Amino acid sequence: MNSFKSIADHAENQSDYFYQVEWLSRFQLSDRWSMGLEVPFRYNLRNTNGITSKLSGLSDAKMKVNYLLFRPIQGNAFQFSMEQTVGFRLPSGKYDETLHTKNLPDNFNLGFGSLGLFFQNNTAVTHGRQGLLLNTSFMYNLKNSNSYQFGNQAGIEILAYSQFQTSKMNLTPALGFSADNYWINLNANGNKVPETGGRGLYGVLSLNLKFGNILCNLGMATPISTQYSDNKVIAKNKMHVNFIYVINQ
Repeated sequence: MNSFKSIADHAENQSDYFYQVEWLSRFQLSDRWSMGLEVPFRYNLRNTNGITSKLSGLSDAKMKVNYLLFRPIQGNAFQFSMEQTVGFRLPSGKYDETLHTKNLPDNFNLGFGSLGLFFQNNTAVTHGRQGLLLNTSFMYNLKNSNSYQFGNQAGIEILAYSQFQTSKMNLTPALGFSADNYWINLNANGNKVPETGGRGLYGVLSLNLKFGNILCNLGMATPISTQYSDNKVIAKNKMHVNFIYVINQ
């Protein structure tokens, strides 16, 4: 869940909430190759002085291919792994070009209305039960059928973690930072769209729990320094909960 609140002199008592539920699957093709599919469902809510506006439904799905560039070597004190991902974001979510007539911003759309190409890299360095994670991502957005182009997106996350094991579960708390950057949207004429784009720096706290074949991840990102929509909104905490069932281990 992501939430934003407008500053007082821009829109009094106005808050936006973005909820997303995803169905994810990953298919291991070999020791190094795998494929993934993400199907998200979004619920967007705006509350303005007690009056609510909402949109909900299927969002843009993602198809991706993963390749394990470096995998841990058994017996080494330090373990290093790196996985590279490339994929497409499909225009499966509804895009409504008339949202402005309903006093809603472009980012309230369930989908972008266009293809997107994304790259991700996940790197891990471990020593015993401690380790560091570095995750980076970049999304390139193409123009949609109305020649509107949502800004590209980039993100980075650095986490330090430590594993603890009991007789029934594994616990892995992690602490670190994340940052994101959203480029400004462009309209059909190639002009910049006001009050779009921005960047933010967050402090991240997460906890992984493993019970047999079941994985659960809880996380929260707290804003440290943010600047979105020409400073017309204030970012609030981001929260997520993931449940994963591993069929084969």
